[in-house]
Amino acid sequence: MAKYAAAAGAGVAALILVAFAVWYLAQSLLLALEAAPLSPALSYLITGVVGVVLAAFCVTVAKAVTSVRSRAPAPASTAGDVARQLGGVAAAQIMSASKTHPYGTIGVAMAAGLVAGALPELRTLLINALTPKR
Repeated sequence: MAKYAAAAGAGVAALILVAFAVWYLAQSLLLALEAAPLSPALSYLITGVVGVVLAAFCVTVAKAVTSVRSRAPAPASTAGDVARQLGGVAAAQIMSASKTHPYGTIGVAMAAGLVAGALPELRTLLINALTPKR
């Protein structure tokens, strides 16, 4: 939770800094246009139009980034289908074996837990194999 709070605080601070930077850029554009042989009204108009165009660009980018894109269905792969079917068959066999021999299943699970707990190398191998990679 503290990580999220720190990230949110950093995001708000970055947003405030970007707002000030855009404000100063708009002011410098206005001063540069006033220094050119343009009337102050035209300088304000050009600065306002640039700001509106920049805001529209930001909205367009935000919509493009947050839009939900429908993905084309993945082509059916023969190897993936076979693996899914084999996994289903193996799961069904394990479930039927554990229902028909519950005490044997408990004994095997306890023995596997004892071995995994007693051997740190095996425990590390199992943890690394079963945890998702980030």
